[in-house]
Amino acid sequence: MKRVLILALLVASCSADPPPVRPTATPPPSATAMADPLETTGSCPSPPRRANRFSPREATSGWKLVWSAPGGGLNAGTAADGSLWAMHMPPAEDSQIILMRWDGQTWTELPVMPGDSALWPYSVADARHVWVFAQPVQFWNGAAWRQQSPPLDEANGSMHAARSRWAINHTTSAYWNGTAWQLAPVPIESGGRMSGTDQAPWLLGGFFARGENELVAELARWTGTAWQQVRLPAMSLPRDAKPVPSDMGRLLLGGVVPMGDGEFWVLGDYRWDEYPPDGDEPVSQARPVALRNTNGRWTCTWGPASRENEGFSDAEPDGSGGLWTTLRTQHVFDGQDEMWHLAEGRWTREFLPVTDGLPYEINDLAVIGTTVYALGVIRDPRGTQFSALWRLNR
Repeated sequence: MKRVLILALLVASCSADPPPVRPTATPPPSATAMADPLETTGSCPSPPRRANRFSPREATSGWKLVWSAPGGGLNAGTAADGSLWAMHMPPAEDSQIILMRWDGQTWTELPVMPGDSALWPYSVADARHVWVFAQPVQFWNGAAWRQQSPPLDEANGSMHAARSRWAINHTTSAYWNGTAWQLAPVPIESGGRMSGTDQAPWLLGGFFARGENELVAELARWTGTAWQQVRLPAMSLPRDAKPVPSDMGRLLLGGVVPMGDGEFWVLGDYRWDEYPPDGDEPVSQARPVALRNTNGRWTCTWGPASRENEGFSDAEPDGSGGLWTTLRTQHVFDGQDEMWHLAEGRWTREFLPVTDGLPYEINDLAVIGTTVYALGVIRDPRGTQFSALWRLNR
C-alpha cells in the first residue's frame, strides 16, 4: 500500500562543526532499531453528530496580550534554552520572515536569513545553535548565518518536522545532544508535526491509504532509547452522518499531552465530507475529539459536528497537571479561536483578550517552565493585521 503524505514536504539539511554547547541531561538518541509498537485496547465509537460530551463551562479569560506589532502573525513557536522562539511574518508582502527569541519581556530579532523566505522547520539548542531547514540549510552561530550540510540523508526525503533540538524526515530523527547530531529510525513515514518536550517528544502524522478520503492517522513517541509507534483506537462515522461515497471518516491529530502515571491525551478532530441540503459541492464536517489513554486503554470525548470549527489544533500542559488546547474556527478572517482548559476532569473555555473584540487566530501554543503562551494574529476588518503574543497570567 503506497503511502501518500498529507503534508507538504519542507526541504531539509544541516550539521557541520559548530562550537560545542553544554550537553543537557536528556538521553541522546542512539538507537539503531525501533521499539515494539505500543499495543492498546479500547475503541471510540462516534455518538450522533450533534452529541456534545464536553459541555465546557464558560470562564473569564486569564490571558493577557503581552506583545503585538503589525505583521502577518507569529508562527512555529518552540521552547528552547528557557526561551520562546517564533517566526514573525512582517507586514510588507516583500519582507522576509524573521526568526525571533522572547526572553519573557522583549523580542530579539535574528538578522534576516539568506535565501528564500518561508516558514521552514527549524531546530534550536540555544542562542548560538539554531538550524533552519531551508534549501540549503542555514545555521546561526550567534554572530552570523552560514550554510551547513544536512544531519539526515536527503535521499530519504526532506525534513518534515522540527521542534526544539529535534528534526525528522521520512525515516530518521536527528537530535542535537550538545556536541553532535544523534540519529534514530522512526516507525512512521508521515510525521508532519511534533509535540511534547525535548525529553519526551511525540510525532504526529497521517497518510492516505487508497484515496483522498481514507486518511490513516499515525502516532509515535520517544521512549528515551527508541521511537515507538502508538496504536490509535478504532473510530467510525456517527450513524446519522451522510458522507459522500467512499468517505470513511478520518482522524486529524493536533497535539499530545502526557499527564503522568501512564496517562496521556491526544487532541484533534474527526471529519468527513457530505453534501449540504442546499448545495451541490461537498463540505467538510468536523467534530472535536479528545482521546485519553490510561495504561494502554483508550476512551474518547466527542464534541458536536459542525461547519463552524475545525477541531483541536494544538495542545500543551498547563504546568499544574492539566492541559490547554485550541479549538479552531473555520471563520479565519472574522472569527475567534477558543482556548479550552482541562483541569481535574473538567473542561472550561475562554477567549483571548483583544481590543474591540477583533477577530484573531491562534497558530501555536508553547510552554516555558510553567508559563503558557499563545502565538497568533489579530485581524482588523479594515485591513490591518497584527502579530500577537498572549501569556497566561494564572
